[in-house]
Amino acid sequence: MEEAIASGGAVEIDLQSVTKRYAADAPPAVEEFSLTIPAGEIVVFVGPSGCGKTTTMRMINRLVKPTSGRIMIGGRDAAEMKTDVLRRHIGYVVQQAGLLPHLTVRQNIETVPRLLKWDRKRIRERTSELFDLVGMEEEEFAGRYPRELSGGQQQRVGVARALAADPPILLMDEPFGALDPITRDRLQSELLKIQRRVRKTIVFVTHDIDEAIKLGDRVVVLQERSRIAQQGAPDEILAEPANRYVRAFIGGGAAVKRLHLVRIEDLELRPYPTFAAGDDYDAVIREVDELRLDYALLLDGRRRPLRWLHRDELEDRPTDPVSEGQPVAGVVTATTTLHDAMDEMLSSGTGIVPAVDDGGGFLGAVRLDQVTAALEETHVTPVAEQADAAPVRTVAEITGEIDRRDIEAEQARQDAERDVERGEATA
Repeated sequence: MEEAIASGGAVEIDLQSVTKRYAADAPPAVEEFSLTIPAGEIVVFVGPSGCGKTTTMRMINRLVKPTSGRIMIGGRDAAEMKTDVLRRHIGYVVQQAGLLPHLTVRQNIETVPRLLKWDRKRIRERTSELFDLVGMEEEEFAGRYPRELSGGQQQRVGVARALAADPPILLMDEPFGALDPITRDRLQSELLKIQRRVRKTIVFVTHDIDEAIKLGDRVVVLQERSRIAQQGAPDEILAEPANRYVRAFIGGGAAVKRLHLVRIEDLELRPYPTFAAGDDYDAVIREVDELRLDYALLLDGRRRPLRWLHRDELEDRPTDPVSEGQPVAGVVTATTTLHDAMDEMLSSGTGIVPAVDDGGGFLGAVRLDQVTAALEETHVTPVAEQADAAPVRTVAEITGEIDRRDIEAEQARQDAERDVERGEATA
């Protein structure tokens, strides 16, 4: 553990029969939870509100103390570590960022390194690295206060603060839950991009199965008391849900959800006609015609996509193309999923979305037919072929849209079966 802390490398987390009771005579909030979280992976706890997923995660950094069981971090028992030392070496990101309102952005990011008594030069260099890592201009944002930032910007600062001391572990408790869908999608993609650069062990809590599938190397579907209904790679859970509860939680449209598993980097980007102000329109029109397309893409001096211009507009040879056509509504990067790319395509009205590098420079185009081809290649076992599918009582069950009463009834049935088994074992 000490070596990992010194190097910033990821570590394995092993939870062994962990239980949490808030009162001796009350049912446990977490019951006999066992799971090994591999070093360097994003493991997502997903389940309904009140199932114990946040409590389970908070026991890792001892914000909640386990009643029984052990949590091993990098091969060492967390209970033997000093609490303040443990927490300072585990990054923690919560919903709505939790920034200190009286401190500037820079001061918020520098909080933990200062507590660890880093020297001033080291803190300053690390802070500059983090501004670049989360995609914020240091000169623009360092002196601002949290109230002067948007929700998405606050969450970026929250991630930067959590990574400030280069911890081996990052805990994230529904960090994007309060954001609008567009900002949320973009920050999810940013998190994946950051993880590829820093490679931490990340435990992520959410109630959103789409978010879990998009982000997780491994997804852990939890029932009441943090009992594991199923764990595995996202594609395994979508293709073969373990039981009716998991199928209900996944909901309808499993094939569409699998588009979260394919990223832009997995595709072969298509060539697309581009031009800059002052280029020869005849050459651009020839390329549009040769590729049998309707639009060309205007780029700025740094090759960043600006506007779509239709062939008819190109025929007019506009002297100021920046004022013509329609603006580019959105772009995608290497870590963007096909699901999110499809959203961008539909909002653009062109059926095409530009793919860009980390600096925003145009790399190629993703077209709608690539999304439909990926859909055709997905395989999900039909509900009727799954082992526990019969008897199927309603259309809602077939589509996975079982309401909460059905889920609770299923949990009660399983609780009763477990009580019977325990009674027989005792007898």
